[in-house]
Amino acid sequence: MNFKVFIFLFVLFHQDIYSQNRIKVDTSFKIDFLLDQILDKKSIVINNVKFRGLSHSIGTFKMDSNAIGIQKGLVMSTGNINDAVKGNKTPGTSGLAWDNNYRFKSDRDLNLLSQGRVCDQIVLEFDFIPLENQITFRYFFASEEYKEYVGSRFNDVFGFIVTGDGNFRKNLALVPERSDPVTVNNINHVKNSSLYINNNCFENLNIKKNIDEQQLEPRTPFFKNVILKLFGFKNKNFTINKEELKKMDNFLFNNFEYDGLTKPLTASCFLTPYKVYHMKIAIGDVGDPMFDSGVFIEEGSFQSKKNRNAPYFKEYEDLRGVINFDSLFKEKVKTPIKIDSPPQIDERFEITNVNFETNKVIIPDSSEINIRELAVYLIKNKTYRVHLFGYTDNIGSLEYNQELSVKRAKKVKELLVATGVAEERINYIGNNFANPLDNNDSEKGRSANRRVEIVVLE
Repeated sequence: MNFKVFIFLFVLFHQDIYSQNRIKVDTSFKIDFLLDQILDKKSIVINNVKFRGLSHSIGTFKMDSNAIGIQKGLVMSTGNINDAVKGNKTPGTSGLAWDNNYRFKSDRDLNLLSQGRVCDQIVLEFDFIPLENQITFRYFFASEEYKEYVGSRFNDVFGFIVTGDGNFRKNLALVPERSDPVTVNNINHVKNSSLYINNNCFENLNIKKNIDEQQLEPRTPFFKNVILKLFGFKNKNFTINKEELKKMDNFLFNNFEYDGLTKPLTASCFLTPYKVYHMKIAIGDVGDPMFDSGVFIEEGSFQSKKNRNAPYFKEYEDLRGVINFDSLFKEKVKTPIKIDSPPQIDERFEITNVNFETNKVIIPDSSEINIRELAVYLIKNKTYRVHLFGYTDNIGSLEYNQELSVKRAKKVKELLVATGVAEERINYIGNNFANPLDNNDSEKGRSANRRVEIVVLE
């Protein structure tokens, strides 16, 4: 066979294998149905379900391999879950998960768990009644923060937080046999490495350690990478370590985007049967809204069972056919679920979007005043960083709008810098006509979508 023909056929064969989607996700289901996928209805009853986040950040998953040890169930991500099952092609993939009503506002529970500022989080909450005295479920955590940002402030986190029955409160997402929450910094290739699965053979040429502070440099190269990728230029900011590639699990590397993940873990705690509790499942990016993380909960694994080894165990009756679950939930609803959303910065300081005319990058006078006021605030409060997200309406090509969205974000950055904010405190990126705030079918909707969103994070 001609050598060139052989190479051509090999490339086609490799691409065909790579493109086969052996992990499938589905975001089309309603939230109640998604919970049903992980729930054992014979041992747990749920009610009062609430979800905060974008619909593309939660759904079902199914793998045709047992490479991880969990093959199907519920997935929640800080980005678009469809991006998580396209194979590991880059060292960093980023999407958005927080919805417009809660955008740029940080979840306090996740802040406490990560000991950092959390953003781009999604939250699933519900009340439940266990019919036995111990609840359990299986899951694994995955992140694009691995390995480059292990040990940094980009310590992506999630929590399974149970409250109720007086002052009872417990996070179930813990490192086994420890009280540490499951985060990027607590399970990785260095710490608790027996619980970690590496899926990363990339060497990012822009990630360097600061010897004095032992902190990673700001991730400004990421924005450049995104722009280069969108415009079709070759990304020269990372290389592939061929020796590390040989160690990769082929299924994971070719079908799973995340650079690292935990092995299957079990969450559990002892509760009082037939009492109403509250579960909060939340996941978020820490430090900035970049580089996605996800949590995968096994189908049918959320259950309760009788465990006589529980501390102070006492026998209890089986009341399934006697108790009125609706009345118990109605009593609980007197204090309904309230998703906590504290302001991103000083309560007296409100940040609004900067809107633009069609095909323009000129900042309106009213917005210029607000941006200058923000600059003064930032100069006084030097612990905050600024992230600028440029957007357009959907008139015109993707390429044109990508460039226009970048220019708009850059324009806001230039005004902040001109007013005295240090340039290294500002990141910006263009997102073309993605994530519209309103319908692009009307001028009113398009005018709302032509914007720059400002995120201020500590």
